[in-house]
Amino acid sequence: MDEEFRALRRHGYRLTPQRETIMKFMKTTPGHPTAEEVFSYVKQSFPSISFSTVYNTLRTLKKVGLIRELAYNPSRFESNVGDHYHVVCLNCNHIANFIWPSMKELQEEVEKQTNFRIAAQDVGFFGLCPGCRSKEKE
Repeated sequence: MDEEFRALRRHGYRLTPQRETIMKFMKTTPGHPTAEEVFSYVKQSFPSISFSTVYNTLRTLKKVGLIRELAYNPSRFESNVGDHYHVVCLNCNHIANFIWPSMKELQEEVEKQTNFRIAAQDVGFFGLCPGCRSKEKE
């Protein structure tokens, strides 16, 4: 966790108890929480915290590169900023990570074909998760 806190300081941000709680939650929670889910968790420790404080903190953590925002509806956040894809359920919005060994090759091909220099990627596959598929059969 010290690395994350040093990153905040390097970018000129103080380590507040609220930021620390949000970052710890993001590092330990499974899945891809919404800002509302992060707010609900943090509110347990800081009852007077506002939603805008939580949302602004998430934006700060994103700006510093400690978390990633997934532009789905609603937006989701994750602390895994390494290269990976997402699989999103069209029914319940469950999101799972998917890693493929040739991701670097794909990025190189995209750069080759488009002449872009790729800084980040956000690839999503959409379908039905196993839970929703089993409900469909009932």
